[in-house]
Amino acid sequence: MNKNGKYPNMVFVLPDQFRRQAMGFWSKEEYTNVLNGTSDPVYTPNIDKFADEGIVFSQAISIQPVCSPYRGMLMSGRFPRQNGVNLNCKAGRDSSLREDIDCFTDILAKVGYSLGYIGKLHLDKPLPHFDMEGKYVGEGGGYFSDGSPEGATICWDMYTPKGPKRHEIDYWYSYGTFDVHKHPHYWDNYGIKHEVNMWSPKHEADKAIEYIKNTAGQRDLERPFCLFVGMNPPHSPYDSVDDTDGEMYEKYYSPSVVKDISDLLNRGNVTGNIAKDKVRYYFSHITGVDRQFGRILDAIDDCKITDNTIVVFLSDHGDMMGSHNLLAKNVPFEESIGVPFIIRYPDKLEHRIEDLLLTPVDIMPTILGLIGLREDIPEDVQGIDYSSLLISPEYCNIKKPESALYIFDAEGDILQRGLRTNRYTMVIECNIKSNTTNIKLYDNIQDPYQMHSLALGDINKETMYFLAKELGYWLKKANDIWYENRLCSDFIKYP
Repeated sequence: MNKNGKYPNMVFVLPDQFRRQAMGFWSKEEYTNVLNGTSDPVYTPNIDKFADEGIVFSQAISIQPVCSPYRGMLMSGRFPRQNGVNLNCKAGRDSSLREDIDCFTDILAKVGYSLGYIGKLHLDKPLPHFDMEGKYVGEGGGYFSDGSPEGATICWDMYTPKGPKRHEIDYWYSYGTFDVHKHPHYWDNYGIKHEVNMWSPKHEADKAIEYIKNTAGQRDLERPFCLFVGMNPPHSPYDSVDDTDGEMYEKYYSPSVVKDISDLLNRGNVTGNIAKDKVRYYFSHITGVDRQFGRILDAIDDCKITDNTIVVFLSDHGDMMGSHNLLAKNVPFEESIGVPFIIRYPDKLEHRIEDLLLTPVDIMPTILGLIGLREDIPEDVQGIDYSSLLISPEYCNIKKPESALYIFDAEGDILQRGLRTNRYTMVIECNIKSNTTNIKLYDNIQDPYQMHSLALGDINKETMYFLAKELGYWLKKANDIWYENRLCSDFIKYP
């Protein structure tokens, strides 16, 4: 609770595929030498100001750097095998947030919160969609992997019906996932589909501002509110101005402004040309999202609720954007697993940089602890409540974790598990068909761009034993399939 004994309002702004390096404030004096390697040359004035007002997590980690698993962990406080979301949700996969567990919003609803969700959810397996008259409309929204009816083999989009799947969220304006940024669609509380011809973050900010200002009675003004705003950009596509905020593109990233593409692709591990036609649009996504985030912050100020409102800016994973000649995510490199996490709560938290290895399972219990609901955290939540560390780090006796888990799962023979410590990134690749393993190890201090994989003999035995033991600990804690089957037990020290 806040100083007045009331629960604070909360706003979570969750753009997709927004990497940690892509925030302008990292180049300011206070933040220099915090990141591994250089930051991106992006313009983010609203995020920069927000960072100076809140706690900036410099080591927030996406345990499984793809959309659905991160969101499942965020909402549930549980690892993928416990929350039901071990892969990106799509038709034909049994990957969907469990209805029978108390999630973040279930707990908030019990103490009287009004709850809203706007934008991308991507937490449910697409199911047949029926209109209000009970007529079959289609599988989710009919969004397929290549956008064509001929490629109708992978259906991603989802209308989430009223009931347990919404986990007590009472204001709904959302969709599963749909990567057409200037022609988005949304389903409302009643399953009515709204198609929009506007860049999606702009429209979502409009709807968020309406919710915050309660322009149409979207919420009960006598109750605190918690609003989630899931923006799809800077997620791909980033192929043309038609995908992005054109004004931000022309002002900051067009060839007339930045003539040499290497000035944008400035990280020391960018190889090849895979991102040279992408990065201008990706960064204009970033700046466009920043602009809409600023509008949401202004609305909170306009309503004079800033001091009593927790605002969190976070993302589910990053984007390689040419590093190691890769695009997108689902790899253990810093550009993929490193995510923004900034929290502002003027009533309770002071600005600082925090190096806690924060993971998505920790967010739910930490926020619940922060607002005075520590006793309401379900016993089977696997994340840690770090709220006392946020409030009073000098008096907190909670030990910070020495590592964070990394998970790669896919529909194939290759699986990966690994660790990110304050110094090392270690990944074990297991081919379950050939029963072979491969270990990669990077020293992120000596090799901040992760260009040179070390041999195990390059580190001392104590460090090697620590890494093997830590990985075994996390796999057991996550009740992971690797722990269940004791995979790679010749190296991993299982409890």
